[in-house]
Amino acid sequence: MAESEPYHYRQCGLADVYLVNGYERNCTAYGETITIHNIDELHRAIGTYLVEEKEHLTGAEIRFLRHELDLSQDMLGRLLGKTGQTVARWEKGQCAIDGSAVRLQGLLRGQGRKDAQQGHEPA
Repeated sequence: MAESEPYHYRQCGLADVYLVNGYERNCTAYGETITIHNIDELHRAIGTYLVEEKEHLTGAEIRFLRHELDLSQDMLGRLLGKTGQTVARWEKGQCAIDGSAVRLQGLLRGQGRKDAQQGHEPA
């Protein structure tokens, strides 16, 4: 594999994340390994993109944000006025995602602005 070839970063649970830098390939006796530099900042960038730029979130994107926020399905459901089972079905693609995903994005946008105004790093 050429060094300049983007790395398909599947470990975040999202199908469409490719890295063009910020990682290195290593060869070991057991095969190739990947070291990702500053993974927290990478996940923050992915989360910011999902919250600020995406018009509609997919189930996998909701799962990614939920994991980054360290919330259970039940906790996220309560924040959005839904059940944990509804959140689970969204994440599995078993039912349509309603306007609650937009509400989630709005809540996270508001929290990001609030953290910036107070001089805190976003969570």
